Amino acid sequence: MKNFSVTNQDHDRGKDLLLEMRIFELCNEEYKDLSELARNMEISAGQIYRLHQGKCSINQKFIIGAMKAFPECKIGDLFYFNIPAKEAMVVEKLA
Repeated sequence: MKNFSVTNQDHDRGKDLLLEMRIFELCNEEYKDLSELARNMEISAGQIYRLHQGKCSINQKFIIGAMKAFPECKIGDLFYFNIPAKEAMVVEKLA
């Protein structure tokens, strides 16, 4: 799984959360290559390859494209935040 650092501006400590995604694993099951995935996501193949190499970050267009390419999946099936254990304990205490 690919990890991407995403700044959460609402997070009071200003720390980063890791946004993980399952897009590339699902791609192997449904599409023959990343170019075909890009066409179905309606984004450029270059953006897919840069993201796969960790050279760019996820944006709104990518998330919407992922939903188009995998209509049977919910957004939580495609993306999720990996909260460090220490942060998760704080969240549990607040709940």
